[in-house]
Amino acid sequence: MTSRTRWCRWSLLLLLASPSVRAQDVPPEQAEAAVAPRLQEVLENAPPDRPVPWRDEASGLSGIIVASAATFSGRPCRAMRYTVQGASRPLAIQGERCREPDGRWVAGRVADRIDDAAAPSPAVRDLQAALHRLAYYRGPVDGLPSAALSRALLGFEHDEQVPPEAEPGPDLLALAYRAIGRIPIEGSCAPEDPVPDGMSAACGSTR
Repeated sequence: MTSRTRWCRWSLLLLLASPSVRAQDVPPEQAEAAVAPRLQEVLENAPPDRPVPWRDEASGLSGIIVASAATFSGRPCRAMRYTVQGASRPLAIQGERCREPDGRWVAGRVADRIDDAAAPSPAVRDLQAALHRLAYYRGPVDGLPSAALSRALLGFEHDEQVPPEAEPGPDLLALAYRAIGRIPIEGSCAPEDPVPDGMSAACGSTR
């Protein structure tokens, strides 16, 4: 994949998910305080990779929390990512939280990374859902661009013989829906089955 192709991919995904929020900038510390109660609940109870909405009525901030499956190294730890909407600079904060014996989830060995966040996009969410059905994408269906979605798009385009520079918009979504239509009604194919040239690996569930 060339640097030009990679730049085009991310530029197009970000255009699909441009932010549209108003308010003042929020320091990350204030965002952490606002999300903390809901984040603790998600880390304790939410299934892996399931987007969970959060909202803090006092500050007006809101967003989405996604936590990975727990790993164990003396104590359970979960990689997590949450977005912060409601400010002029939407944030995406990702890192790691580990469970203390008293039940609190605290910062782990992976330092938090703070990035500008795009607002969730219905177009990106539809692509994520379709590619998940086709077994290309295994990340959260949250409407946000990600490296996992970019890899899924590249794999799908390769199998469908579509140039990687193709815009990830309505045409690509229609192509994904046609691939979904090829899934056998009685079930799904095995991931290890050979994939004919020009046909995607439509191994998703029909449910």
